[in-house]
Amino acid sequence: MRYAALFPGQGAQYVGMGEELYKKHSIAREIFDEASEVLNRDMTKLCFNSTETDLKRTDNAQVGILTVSVASFYVFMKQYGIQPLMCAGHSLGEYSALVCSEALTFSEALTLVSHRGKFMHEASLQKQGVMVSISHTDQATIENYCKEFSRGNLIAEISCINSSNQVVVSCNKEVVSLFVEKVGGHATVLDVGGAFHSPLMLHAAKLFKKELVKTKFKCPIFPVISNVFGKPYAYDRDHVEILSRQILEPVDWLNTMKFIEGENVKYTIDFGPKTIVGNLIQRNYPLLTGLSVNSEKDMHLFQKELKEVDKERIKLLKLCCKIAVSTKNYTCNDRHSYQEYVLRPYQSICNTINLAENNEISLRDEQVIEAIQMLLQVFKMKGIGNEEVRNRLDSILREINFNHTCYHIFIINQLMKEINT
Repeated sequence: MRYAALFPGQGAQYVGMGEELYKKHSIAREIFDEASEVLNRDMTKLCFNSTETDLKRTDNAQVGILTVSVASFYVFMKQYGIQPLMCAGHSLGEYSALVCSEALTFSEALTLVSHRGKFMHEASLQKQGVMVSISHTDQATIENYCKEFSRGNLIAEISCINSSNQVVVSCNKEVVSLFVEKVGGHATVLDVGGAFHSPLMLHAAKLFKKELVKTKFKCPIFPVISNVFGKPYAYDRDHVEILSRQILEPVDWLNTMKFIEGENVKYTIDFGPKTIVGNLIQRNYPLLTGLSVNSEKDMHLFQKELKEVDKERIKLLKLCCKIAVSTKNYTCNDRHSYQEYVLRPYQSICNTINLAENNEISLRDEQVIEAIQMLLQVFKMKGIGNEEVRNRLDSILREINFNHTCYHIFIINQLMKEINT
Protein backbone atom coordinates (compact mmCIF):
# COMPACT_ATOMS: atom_id res chain seq x y z
CA MET A 1 0.00 0.00 0.00
CA ARG A 2 1.54 3.28 -1.12
CA TYR A 3 1.14 5.66 1.82
CA ALA A 4 3.21 8.37 3.45
CA ALA A 5 3.21 8.83 7.23
CA LEU A 6 2.73 12.44 8.32
CA PHE A 7 3.18 13.95 11.77
CA PRO A 8 1.78 17.23 13.16
CA GLY A 9 3.63 20.10 14.75
CA GLN A 10 2.85 22.48 17.56
CA GLY A 11 -0.77 23.59 17.66
CA ALA A 12 -2.08 20.01 17.54
CA GLN A 13 -2.01 19.71 21.33
CA TYR A 14 -5.15 19.42 23.46
CA VAL A 15 -5.83 18.34 27.02
CA GLY A 16 -6.50 14.60 27.03
CA MET A 17 -4.42 13.84 23.94
CA GLY A 18 -3.26 10.23 23.83
CA GLU A 19 -5.38 9.14 26.79
CA GLU A 20 -7.50 6.69 24.78
CA LEU A 21 -4.37 5.17 23.22
CA TYR A 22 -2.85 4.84 26.67
CA LYS A 23 -5.89 3.03 28.07
CA LYS A 24 -6.32 0.63 25.15
CA HIS A 25 -2.78 -0.28 24.07
CA SER A 26 0.16 -1.58 26.10
CA ILE A 27 2.68 -0.30 23.54
CA ALA A 28 1.32 3.24 24.02
CA ARG A 29 1.73 2.87 27.78
CA GLU A 30 5.33 1.79 27.20
CA ILE A 31 5.97 4.94 25.13
CA PHE A 32 4.49 7.19 27.81
CA ASP A 33 6.47 5.38 30.52
CA GLU A 34 9.72 5.80 28.56
CA ALA A 35 8.99 9.50 28.01
CA SER A 36 8.30 9.99 31.72
CA GLU A 37 11.55 8.25 32.64
CA VAL A 38 13.73 10.10 30.11
CA LEU A 39 12.28 13.53 30.90
CA ASN A 40 11.87 12.87 34.64
CA ARG A 41 8.27 14.10 34.59
CA ASP A 42 4.83 12.48 34.49
CA MET A 43 3.85 12.61 30.81
CA THR A 44 0.38 11.21 31.46
CA LYS A 45 -0.29 14.13 33.80
CA LEU A 46 1.04 16.60 31.23
CA CYS A 47 -1.01 15.20 28.32
CA PHE A 48 -4.18 14.13 30.11
CA ASN A 49 -4.65 16.57 33.00
CA SER A 50 -2.87 19.86 32.20
CA THR A 51 -4.67 23.11 31.70
CA GLU A 52 -4.86 24.38 28.12
CA THR A 53 -2.56 27.26 29.08
CA ASP A 54 0.12 24.96 30.48
CA LEU A 55 -0.06 22.54 27.57
CA LYS A 56 0.21 25.38 25.04
CA ARG A 57 3.62 26.35 26.44
CA THR A 58 6.23 25.42 23.85
CA ASP A 59 8.39 23.42 26.27
CA ASN A 60 5.33 21.33 27.24
CA ALA A 61 3.54 21.07 23.90
CA GLN A 62 6.55 19.79 21.95
CA VAL A 63 7.44 16.81 24.15
CA GLY A 64 3.73 16.00 24.57
CA ILE A 65 2.97 15.98 20.83
CA LEU A 66 6.11 13.94 20.11
CA THR A 67 5.06 11.32 22.68
CA VAL A 68 1.49 11.01 21.39
CA SER A 69 2.58 10.95 17.74
CA VAL A 70 5.13 8.18 18.26
CA ALA A 71 2.66 6.18 20.37
CA SER A 72 0.05 6.59 17.62
CA PHE A 73 2.43 5.28 14.95
CA TYR A 74 3.61 2.33 17.04
CA VAL A 75 0.03 1.29 17.81
CA PHE A 76 -0.77 1.45 14.10
CA MET A 77 2.27 -0.63 13.18
CA LYS A 78 1.40 -3.25 15.80
CA GLN A 79 -2.16 -3.46 14.47
CA TYR A 80 -1.44 -3.42 10.73
CA GLY A 81 2.30 -3.90 10.23
CA ILE A 82 2.46 -1.85 7.03
CA GLN A 83 5.55 0.30 6.57
CA PRO A 84 5.07 3.71 4.93
CA LEU A 85 6.80 4.41 1.66
CA MET A 86 8.16 7.62 3.20
CA CYS A 87 7.36 10.08 5.99
CA ALA A 88 7.40 13.77 6.86
CA GLY A 89 6.58 15.92 9.84
CA HIS A 90 5.39 19.50 10.01
CA SER A 91 8.03 21.44 11.99
CA LEU A 92 8.19 19.62 15.35
CA GLY A 93 6.62 16.62 13.58
CA GLU A 94 9.90 16.03 11.76
CA TYR A 95 11.29 14.57 14.99
CA SER A 96 8.40 12.08 15.17
CA ALA A 97 9.24 11.15 11.56
CA LEU A 98 12.92 10.66 12.44
CA VAL A 99 11.96 8.36 15.33
CA CYS A 100 9.50 6.27 13.34
CA SER A 101 12.03 5.86 10.51
CA GLU A 102 14.61 4.76 13.11
CA ALA A 103 17.01 7.59 12.29
CA LEU A 104 16.69 8.56 15.97
CA THR A 105 15.69 6.53 19.01
CA PHE A 106 12.67 7.79 20.91
CA SER A 107 14.92 8.57 23.88
CA GLU A 108 17.27 10.64 21.70
CA ALA A 109 14.36 12.55 20.18
CA LEU A 110 12.85 13.26 23.61
CA THR A 111 16.13 14.74 24.81
CA LEU A 112 16.51 16.88 21.68
CA VAL A 113 12.89 18.05 21.61
CA SER A 114 13.01 18.88 25.32
CA HIS A 115 15.94 21.22 24.62
CA ARG A 116 14.31 22.52 21.44
CA GLY A 117 11.08 23.39 23.25
CA LYS A 118 12.92 24.99 26.15
CA PHE A 119 15.10 27.18 23.93
CA MET A 120 12.20 28.23 21.70
CA HIS A 121 10.03 29.01 24.73
CA GLU A 122 12.78 31.17 26.25
CA ALA A 123 13.30 32.96 22.92
CA SER A 124 9.57 33.65 22.74
CA LEU A 125 9.61 35.27 26.16
CA GLN A 126 12.54 37.50 25.20
CA LYS A 127 11.19 38.50 21.79
CA GLN A 128 7.45 38.07 21.83
CA GLY A 129 5.78 37.24 18.55
CA VAL A 130 2.95 35.26 16.99
CA MET A 131 2.22 33.15 13.93
CA VAL A 132 -0.61 34.19 11.62
CA SER A 133 -2.16 31.86 9.05
CA ILE A 134 -3.20 33.66 5.84
CA SER A 135 -5.29 32.05 3.13
CA HIS A 136 -6.60 33.05 -0.29
CA THR A 137 -3.76 35.50 -0.84
CA ASP A 138 -0.86 34.63 -3.14
CA GLN A 139 2.61 34.18 -1.68
CA ALA A 140 4.19 37.07 -3.62
CA THR A 141 1.64 39.52 -2.21
CA ILE A 142 2.26 38.33 1.34
CA GLU A 143 6.02 38.63 0.82
CA ASN A 144 5.48 42.25 -0.21
CA TYR A 145 3.40 42.89 2.92
CA CYS A 146 6.19 41.35 5.02
CA LYS A 147 8.73 43.74 3.50
CA GLU A 148 6.36 46.65 4.03
CA PHE A 149 5.70 45.82 7.70
CA SER A 150 9.31 44.92 8.61
CA ARG A 151 10.73 48.20 9.80
CA GLY A 152 12.76 49.24 12.81
CA ASN A 153 12.58 46.45 15.36
CA LEU A 154 9.52 44.88 13.75
CA ILE A 155 9.83 41.58 11.88
CA ALA A 156 7.39 39.85 9.54
CA GLU A 157 8.48 36.79 7.54
CA ILE A 158 6.82 33.81 5.90
CA SER A 159 7.40 30.88 8.24
CA CYS A 160 5.31 28.07 6.70
CA ILE A 161 4.24 27.46 3.12
CA ASN A 162 1.41 25.01 3.72
CA SER A 163 -0.08 25.05 0.21
CA SER A 164 -0.41 27.23 -2.87
CA ASN A 165 -3.11 29.28 -1.14
CA GLN A 166 -2.13 29.16 2.53
CA VAL A 167 1.00 30.48 4.19
CA VAL A 168 1.90 31.33 7.76
CA VAL A 169 3.69 34.52 8.78
CA SER A 170 5.78 34.91 11.93
CA CYS A 171 5.81 38.45 13.23
CA ASN A 172 5.81 40.74 16.25
CA LYS A 173 2.43 41.13 17.91
CA GLU A 174 2.27 44.74 16.75
CA VAL A 175 2.21 43.60 13.11
CA VAL A 176 -0.88 41.34 13.37
CA SER A 177 -3.36 44.22 13.05
CA LEU A 178 -1.60 45.37 9.88
CA PHE A 179 -2.09 41.96 8.24
CA VAL A 180 -5.72 41.82 9.36
CA GLU A 181 -6.24 45.25 7.80
CA LYS A 182 -4.80 44.02 4.49
CA VAL A 183 -6.38 40.55 4.20
CA GLY A 184 -9.39 40.80 6.53
CA GLY A 185 -10.94 37.55 7.69
CA HIS A 186 -8.35 35.47 5.86
CA ALA A 187 -5.85 36.03 8.70
CA THR A 188 -5.98 33.75 11.78
CA VAL A 189 -3.64 33.86 14.77
CA LEU A 190 -2.42 30.32 15.50
CA ASP A 191 -2.54 28.60 18.88
CA VAL A 192 1.23 28.34 19.31
CA GLY A 193 3.63 29.90 21.76
CA GLY A 194 5.81 32.13 19.59
CA ALA A 195 7.00 33.37 16.20
CA PHE A 196 8.77 30.20 15.13
CA HIS A 197 10.72 29.65 11.91
CA SER A 198 11.83 33.28 11.88
CA PRO A 199 14.84 35.42 12.92
CA LEU A 200 13.17 35.82 16.33
CA MET A 201 14.40 32.24 16.98
CA LEU A 202 18.07 32.95 16.15
CA HIS A 203 19.34 32.56 19.72
CA ALA A 204 17.31 29.35 20.19
CA ALA A 205 18.80 27.91 16.99
CA LYS A 206 22.36 28.62 18.17
CA LEU A 207 21.75 26.96 21.54
CA PHE A 208 20.01 23.98 19.97
CA LYS A 209 22.85 23.37 17.52
CA LYS A 210 25.12 22.69 20.49
CA GLU A 211 22.75 19.89 21.55
CA LEU A 212 22.38 18.46 18.05
CA VAL A 213 26.12 17.85 17.70
CA LYS A 214 25.91 15.39 20.61
CA THR A 215 23.51 13.12 18.70
CA LYS A 216 24.40 10.35 16.25
CA PHE A 217 21.81 10.11 13.46
CA LYS A 218 21.34 6.76 11.72
CA CYS A 219 20.26 5.89 8.19
CA PRO A 220 16.42 5.79 8.17
CA ILE A 221 14.65 2.59 7.12
CA PHE A 222 12.42 4.69 4.84
CA PRO A 223 12.96 8.24 3.54
CA VAL A 224 12.30 11.27 5.77
CA ILE A 225 11.46 14.47 3.88
CA SER A 226 13.14 17.58 5.25
CA ASN A 227 11.11 20.72 6.03
CA VAL A 228 14.01 22.85 4.87
CA PHE A 229 14.45 21.32 1.40
CA GLY A 230 11.12 19.60 0.68
CA LYS A 231 13.17 16.52 -0.28
CA PRO A 232 14.40 13.42 1.59
CA TYR A 233 17.42 13.60 3.84
CA ALA A 234 20.57 12.26 2.27
CA TYR A 235 22.37 9.97 4.71
CA ASP A 236 25.62 11.88 4.29
CA ARG A 237 23.96 15.29 4.72
CA ASP A 238 24.55 17.24 7.91
CA HIS A 239 21.53 16.66 10.15
CA VAL A 240 22.93 19.14 12.67
CA GLU A 241 22.95 21.96 10.15
CA ILE A 242 19.53 21.10 8.70
CA LEU A 243 17.71 20.77 12.03
CA SER A 244 19.24 23.93 13.49
CA ARG A 245 18.22 25.81 10.31
CA GLN A 246 14.73 24.32 10.59
CA ILE A 247 14.00 26.49 13.66
CA LEU A 248 14.80 29.63 11.64
CA GLU A 249 13.65 28.84 8.10
CA PRO A 250 10.16 28.35 6.63
CA VAL A 251 8.49 24.93 6.69
CA ASP A 252 8.31 24.08 2.99
CA TRP A 253 5.24 21.88 3.24
CA LEU A 254 4.15 22.70 -0.32
CA ASN A 255 7.26 21.15 -1.89
CA THR A 256 7.16 18.32 0.64
CA MET A 257 3.70 17.37 -0.61
CA LYS A 258 4.72 17.88 -4.23
CA PHE A 259 7.56 15.43 -3.69
CA ILE A 260 5.16 12.87 -2.18
CA GLU A 261 2.73 13.35 -5.07
CA GLY A 262 5.60 12.87 -7.51
CA GLU A 263 6.34 9.46 -5.98
CA ASN A 264 2.82 8.26 -6.90
CA VAL A 265 1.78 7.93 -3.29
CA LYS A 266 -1.97 7.37 -3.00
CA TYR A 267 -2.62 7.92 0.71
CA THR A 268 -1.19 9.98 3.53
CA ILE A 269 -1.90 9.00 7.13
CA ASP A 270 -1.80 11.62 9.89
CA PHE A 271 -0.36 10.27 13.16
CA GLY A 272 -0.71 12.34 16.31
CA PRO A 273 -3.19 14.55 18.12
CA LYS A 274 -6.17 15.95 16.19
CA THR A 275 -6.49 15.74 12.39
CA ILE A 276 -4.72 18.97 11.38
CA VAL A 277 -2.34 17.52 8.81
CA GLY A 278 -4.98 15.22 7.33
CA ASN A 279 -7.39 18.13 6.94
CA LEU A 280 -4.67 20.19 5.26
CA ILE A 281 -4.13 17.40 2.73
CA GLN A 282 -7.84 16.98 2.03
CA ARG A 283 -8.32 20.71 1.37
CA ASN A 284 -5.24 21.39 -0.74
CA TYR A 285 -3.83 18.27 -2.37
CA PRO A 286 -6.43 16.53 -4.57
CA LEU A 287 -3.94 13.93 -5.85
CA LEU A 288 -3.62 12.56 -2.31
CA THR A 289 -6.19 10.96 -0.05
CA GLY A 290 -5.51 12.36 3.42
CA LEU A 291 -6.41 10.01 6.27
CA SER A 292 -6.06 10.34 10.02
CA VAL A 293 -5.75 7.60 12.61
CA ASN A 294 -8.08 9.68 14.78
CA SER A 295 -10.93 9.50 12.26
CA GLU A 296 -13.18 6.44 12.42
CA LYS A 297 -14.37 7.10 8.86
CA ASP A 298 -10.79 7.32 7.57
CA MET A 299 -9.75 4.09 9.27
CA HIS A 300 -12.78 2.32 7.78
CA LEU A 301 -11.58 3.40 4.33
CA PHE A 302 -8.07 2.24 5.20
CA GLN A 303 -9.29 -1.18 6.32
CA LYS A 304 -11.23 -1.55 3.07
CA GLU A 305 -8.05 -0.82 1.12
CA LEU A 306 -6.18 -3.22 3.41
CA LYS A 307 -8.29 -6.12 2.14
CA GLU A 308 -6.91 -5.47 -1.34
CA VAL A 309 -3.42 -5.34 0.12
CA ASP A 310 -3.97 -8.72 1.79
CA LYS A 311 -5.01 -10.26 -1.53
CA GLU A 312 -1.79 -9.08 -3.15
CA ARG A 313 0.31 -10.21 -0.19
CA ILE A 314 -1.23 -13.69 -0.34
CA LYS A 315 -0.42 -13.74 -4.05
CA LEU A 316 3.20 -12.81 -3.29
CA LEU A 317 3.49 -15.58 -0.66
CA LYS A 318 2.03 -18.12 -3.09
CA LEU A 319 4.53 -17.06 -5.76
CA CYS A 320 7.38 -17.58 -3.31
CA CYS A 321 6.10 -21.07 -2.47
CA LYS A 322 5.49 -21.95 -6.12
CA ILE A 323 9.00 -20.90 -7.12
CA ALA A 324 10.52 -22.71 -4.12
CA VAL A 325 8.88 -25.99 -5.17
CA SER A 326 9.55 -25.66 -8.91
CA THR A 327 13.24 -24.73 -8.59
CA LYS A 328 15.58 -27.60 -9.44
CA ASN A 329 17.93 -28.87 -6.74
CA TYR A 330 21.56 -28.90 -7.91
CA THR A 331 23.05 -30.10 -4.62
CA CYS A 332 22.93 -33.25 -2.52
CA ASN A 333 21.69 -32.01 0.86
CA ASP A 334 21.50 -34.34 3.82
CA ARG A 335 17.97 -35.09 4.98
CA HIS A 336 18.26 -33.08 8.21
CA SER A 337 19.50 -29.92 6.48
CA TYR A 338 16.84 -30.18 3.79
CA GLN A 339 14.15 -30.64 6.42
CA GLU A 340 15.45 -27.76 8.55
CA TYR A 341 16.22 -25.17 5.88
CA VAL A 342 13.79 -26.01 3.06
CA LEU A 343 10.75 -28.03 4.09
CA ARG A 344 10.10 -26.49 7.50
CA PRO A 345 10.25 -22.81 6.35
CA TYR A 346 8.20 -23.71 3.26
CA GLN A 347 5.51 -25.40 5.37
CA SER A 348 5.43 -22.41 7.72
CA ILE A 349 4.67 -20.06 4.82
CA CYS A 350 1.99 -22.45 3.52
CA ASN A 351 0.34 -22.40 6.97
CA THR A 352 0.43 -18.58 6.97
CA ILE A 353 -1.28 -18.54 3.56
CA ASN A 354 -4.05 -20.85 4.83
CA LEU A 355 -4.66 -18.65 7.88
CA ALA A 356 -4.80 -15.49 5.75
CA GLU A 357 -7.15 -17.04 3.17
CA ASN A 358 -9.48 -18.13 5.99
CA ASN A 359 -9.43 -14.54 7.37
CA GLU A 360 -7.89 -15.77 10.62
CA ILE A 361 -5.00 -13.33 10.31
CA SER A 362 -4.14 -10.16 8.39
CA LEU A 363 -0.72 -10.43 6.76
CA ARG A 364 2.01 -8.09 7.99
CA ASP A 365 5.19 -6.83 6.35
CA GLU A 366 7.39 -9.16 8.38
CA GLN A 367 5.44 -12.23 7.20
CA VAL A 368 5.96 -11.27 3.57
CA ILE A 369 9.65 -10.64 4.23
CA GLU A 370 9.79 -14.06 5.92
CA ALA A 371 8.46 -15.62 2.69
CA ILE A 372 11.10 -13.83 0.62
CA GLN A 373 13.80 -14.96 3.05
CA MET A 374 12.48 -18.53 2.82
CA LEU A 375 12.79 -18.39 -0.96
CA LEU A 376 16.35 -17.09 -0.76
CA GLN A 377 17.21 -19.88 1.69
CA VAL A 378 15.78 -22.45 -0.72
CA PHE A 379 17.86 -20.98 -3.56
CA LYS A 380 20.97 -21.31 -1.40
CA MET A 381 20.23 -24.89 -0.35
CA LYS A 382 19.51 -25.91 -3.96
CA GLY A 383 22.70 -24.32 -5.25
CA ILE A 384 21.05 -21.73 -7.49
CA GLY A 385 23.38 -19.25 -9.20
CA ASN A 386 22.98 -15.48 -8.99
CA GLU A 387 21.65 -15.09 -12.54
CA GLU A 388 18.81 -17.55 -11.97
CA VAL A 389 18.05 -15.95 -8.58
CA ARG A 390 17.75 -12.56 -10.30
CA ASN A 391 15.45 -14.04 -12.94
CA ARG A 392 13.24 -15.69 -10.32
CA LEU A 393 12.95 -12.52 -8.23
CA ASP A 394 12.27 -10.50 -11.37
CA SER A 395 9.38 -12.85 -12.23
CA ILE A 396 7.80 -11.95 -8.87
CA LEU A 397 8.17 -8.24 -9.58
CA ARG A 398 6.35 -8.66 -12.89
CA GLU A 399 3.34 -10.37 -11.32
CA ILE A 400 2.53 -8.37 -8.21
CA ASN A 401 0.71 -5.04 -7.87
CA PHE A 402 3.22 -2.26 -7.17
CA ASN A 403 0.57 -0.04 -5.53
CA HIS A 404 -0.24 -2.62 -2.86
CA THR A 405 3.18 -4.14 -2.17
CA CYS A 406 5.62 -1.27 -2.76
CA TYR A 407 7.57 -1.95 0.44
CA HIS A 408 8.13 -5.59 -0.50
CA ILE A 409 9.14 -4.64 -4.02
CA PHE A 410 11.67 -2.30 -2.42
CA ILE A 411 13.03 -5.25 -0.37
CA ILE A 412 13.27 -7.46 -3.47
CA ASN A 413 15.01 -4.72 -5.45
CA GLN A 414 17.50 -4.24 -2.61
CA LEU A 415 18.21 -7.99 -2.63
CA MET A 416 18.75 -7.91 -6.39
CA LYS A 417 21.21 -5.02 -5.99
CA GLU A 418 23.12 -7.03 -3.39
CA ILE A 419 23.24 -10.01 -5.74
CA ASN A 420 24.48 -7.80 -8.60
CA THR A 421 27.34 -6.51 -6.46
